[in-house]
Amino acid sequence: MPEPLAFLSYTRKDNEFFGGYITAFRRALENAVHVVSGEEDFRIFQDVDGIVIGENWQKKLAEVINRSSFLVPMLSPLFFNSQPCRGEVNQFLEHERVLHRDDLILPVYFFDSPKLEKDEERAKDPMAQELAERQMFDWRMQADVPLDGPAGRKAILKLANGIVQATKRLDKSPVRSGKDAAPADAAQKVELLAADPRLSEGIAPETKREALSERTLLWVDDNPANNAWERRALESYGMRFLLALDTDKAERLVADKGPFDAIISDMGRVGDPVAGYTLLGRLRKSGTDTPYFVYTTTGLAEKLAPLASQQGVDGVTGDPDMLVEMVVAAVRTS
Repeated sequence: MPEPLAFLSYTRKDNEFFGGYITAFRRALENAVHVVSGEEDFRIFQDVDGIVIGENWQKKLAEVINRSSFLVPMLSPLFFNSQPCRGEVNQFLEHERVLHRDDLILPVYFFDSPKLEKDEERAKDPMAQELAERQMFDWRMQADVPLDGPAGRKAILKLANGIVQATKRLDKSPVRSGKDAAPADAAQKVELLAADPRLSEGIAPETKREALSERTLLWVDDNPANNAWERRALESYGMRFLLALDTDKAERLVADKGPFDAIISDMGRVGDPVAGYTLLGRLRKSGTDTPYFVYTTTGLAEKLAPLASQQGVDGVTGDPDMLVEMVVAAVRTS
């Protein structure tokens, strides 16, 4: 059976509410691409059909995403609030980055979402900003049109033609220069995917920012996919990262790979609601004076801020832009 060339990212709740429409849409689009291209080897992977009973679904999804040429996200309010969907987008963004491309996500705007309609809402969500900048197929007016009727076929063929044109671009040179994003360390990617196969990165800035001399940072978080955009933003300044999923691994990395130019940690991790402080205490006790930042939720950051300096924290925030600003200022002088 041919490998799937596109990965359909959607919420099952959307699919169920609309009576299986998204599944029917996927089948119709797959057939339409065959009709337009004249080739029958194009496949769209959908988890309900593509995973065999008993398979590790997280591992399977990670494998399929890394094999796919395109991601087709079905955008809706539920989509933006779905952690699995966000993880799939983030992982595919990493996949794009490794390929030095930024034209392989083909969003389908399925149902009205405030994050695509309201500037203030979109500004709060880097992933929504990224998807809004892509060539988006607005399917909202067609969602009530039968896919097997004349209007439905016309609309699906138009979308299929867009996919065929995108497929042809795959044979051309990458659209993003390698300077903007170097491929991640292979061993690091394997380790992270094993921990959370839906992960990885976020939004790659399109312009290279101020080039700092080589800086290596340690980021400690048991869910690194949540920090994809922030890492990409800092990478645009020339920084590189080693990632740790827990306090013990972070300590080992400091001992084996340090000193780092800065350390960023979340606050709570499984089994330790103040893991950020736990790690900091251990590092300070061992003599490590590396600048240390806590990146957590906005509400918790506001509570921690007044006493953060007493704990030896160089900065605490829940705002991604503020984090980038603080870290860049710290490593610039280090």
